[in-house]
Amino acid sequence: MIPGSTRERVIQKTLEYLDRPAVVGYEQPFLDFMDREFTRLGCETTLADRHLEANCPGERHEIICVHADRHGLICTEPGICEYAAWIARDEYASEDRPTSPALAVRVCTRFVDEPVLAYDPETGAALARAVTRSAKYVEDEAKLVFPVPEFKKLPIGTPVCFRRQTVLDHEMLSGQIDNAVSAAIAFTLVERGFEGRILFTTEEEIGRSWIHAKAFLDDKDIRTDRLIVLDTSPYPESAAIDAGLVVLRRRDAHAEFNAEFVEELAQTCERVGVPYEYKDAYMERRNAEREAAGENRLSIGSTELGRLITATEGEITGATIQLPTFGYHSNSETTSTKAIEHVMRVLGEVLKLELP
Repeated sequence: MIPGSTRERVIQKTLEYLDRPAVVGYEQPFLDFMDREFTRLGCETTLADRHLEANCPGERHEIICVHADRHGLICTEPGICEYAAWIARDEYASEDRPTSPALAVRVCTRFVDEPVLAYDPETGAALARAVTRSAKYVEDEAKLVFPVPEFKKLPIGTPVCFRRQTVLDHEMLSGQIDNAVSAAIAFTLVERGFEGRILFTTEEEIGRSWIHAKAFLDDKDIRTDRLIVLDTSPYPESAAIDAGLVVLRRRDAHAEFNAEFVEELAQTCERVGVPYEYKDAYMERRNAEREAAGENRLSIGSTELGRLITATEGEITGATIQLPTFGYHSNSETTSTKAIEHVMRVLGEVLKLELP
């Protein structure tokens, strides 16, 4: 048995994984590292270009899905970097590529004055370090540009990750924790006895992870109604984080989830005394308030699972389990250690694990 509490182990592994770069579109070094991690635990692994499977033989039917990628930059000219997610979307001519000035301002605010590290896209080795000092949105070219003079000599196409600035303070964990904390949860579950499949997918930050998940499941001829997708879920205030809510969903903007499995998770929360909330219900309440104030409705959210359900006509379905956070998609995204503990307690109950 691994010493220490499950919560402490998840935090420890989150910090470790944040030191491994995984910029969207350039996640291979992180997948390589996770391949070694799960091999060390005795899992049979299959490493591909856009996904990693860790198959830990046993009798569990659940498949746990985790996203590998995080936000970062790409060197596009000598001393110039651009926002990686927008470049990656361009490669696929995505119709939903966000280019509004308002969004650009938010991204600039999130990622200016942040320490960054350029790394080798094949090995993950550090190439150079710097700090972002400014950013600008070039509206006529729909580009978000970060001048980094220290990177003038780097090859075009070099990925640049945000260096770990994680803080554990007053029972709050802050950093670029999405999606590293989900990877830490998955590793800890296997380390503590989960016997089933873990699937890591890439490009979640540009809405394409479901394509890689579907390709893997199709190739293995796997159909399941107990897919568990781990993720974080943004909130505009700290109340959900302070309460340590486990965030569930009955549906997203694309599809209804497995109602029976979602209800099982909700009943588990109630049985073990863990607070939970349906994010879709929360969004509907917010939209009712917005409509009453004459404001536009917000989307109830788009998830990998919803897209998978739609694409497979319900042959692949399941549920999401999310940690509540604020400061979403920033280098200081924050959750509570209480929320981590609650999520692990629920997963332990559902997966029949003894988690100290």
